[in-house]
Amino acid sequence: MSEPYWGILCRDCEERIVFGLRGDPDTGDIATFLQPGYFTCLRGHRNPYFNDDVVFFKDIGAISNAAMRKNRAKYVRMTRPK
Repeated sequence: MSEPYWGILCRDCEERIVFGLRGDPDTGDIATFLQPGYFTCLRGHRNPYFNDDVVFFKDIGAISNAAMRKNRAKYVRMTRPK
């Protein structure tokens, strides 16, 4: 069994937005990484998310490191105050 991925689920369509692999040194501490803020899924649904919204996804197939980095970068941009 593979190590689970972590991320959030879109509140509207339940799209899985994967940020990292549990134990991956690039992701750091999950709770520290996520700050309250809004995130838009690929379908355009924009919703607020909080630390408690983080979930673990098991057995969803391989997610590329590039895709996870892109999701993390997008989340950081969207959660920074303007």
